[in-house]
Amino acid sequence: MEEKRKNKRIPITLDIQIILSTGEKYKGKTINLSFGGVMARFQENVAIKPESLCKMILLLEAGEEYIELNFKAKAVHIKENILGFSFLYIIDLDGYKHFKNLMVFNSDDPDELLNELEEHPGMLIDKGNKL
Repeated sequence: MEEKRKNKRIPITLDIQIILSTGEKYKGKTINLSFGGVMARFQENVAIKPESLCKMILLLEAGEEYIELNFKAKAVHIKENILGFSFLYIIDLDGYKHFKNLMVFNSDDPDELLNELEEHPGMLIDKGNKL
């Protein structure tokens, strides 16, 4: 079976929070990440429809503190409490640098991942968009 994904998925477990346009918030854990999106398991079923937009926050541990990576994302896969999201953009350049380092550090083949990133960048960096 041929792989149709443009971006390699890396199994990484991080805390994640999504905020819907209604203001509802849901917390969960990532199952895997790619430069194109994320698959996550939430503590409860999320009241979201496919193609719906949301704000997404990934929390990276940095010693005793956390770094928040803020994204605008679109729901693309929904099955009970497991959801897949496509990244539309990340909010700032520093966040992108942290995300890229996280992905490369956790990859079993960093060179392949960086080559993939050049061919299929996945997300954009915010240029004045609002969440």
